[in-house]
Amino acid sequence: IREGVNIFSLNLESAQHALASIPEVHAARVERKLPDTVTIEIDARRPVAWVAPHDTGADPAAMDTSCLVDAEGIMMKPQGFEAAHTRLPVVYGVPTEQWRAGDKIDMPELLAALQLFDLAAERSNPEVTLRAADIGKGWCITAWSDPQTRLTFGLEDLPGQLDRLQLIL
Repeated sequence: IREGVNIFSLNLESAQHALASIPEVHAARVERKLPDTVTIEIDARRPVAWVAPHDTGADPAAMDTSCLVDAEGIMMKPQGFEAAHTRLPVVYGVPTEQWRAGDKIDMPELLAALQLFDLAAERSNPEVTLRAADIGKGWCITAWSDPQTRLTFGLEDLPGQLDRLQLIL
């Protein structure tokens, strides 16, 4: 869409499809408003975590193999440095080379780890602050906030497991 073009000659469906195909775009809407306006609404994906194949001890933002994912597991490549990304948790054990930006990472363990981060962040107990998780085993999530304390969670009933953990702590 270029400025000055007759708005009746624009293929709005094609423009909307092109915008929606951008990995960082969750949804796009393009509308013609008479007499002379085209509106574009974009709902951007919001990254909720980093994913990386292995825990190398390096900052995920500096790793070539790490990517960002949204809550649905859609992979995004970071476009430059953003301070907000430095506070995101990391999920290790995701073979990122198998997917491209915009693909949904179809791993139930990843979605469970993202849910675990979200549930733990909602809790008021500061003892259950999670910064990273490893899903490499496939049958569990090993999560931690510091290198000395590792917590193992099954993939089912995460709220119940967090409730029991809070009782112990």
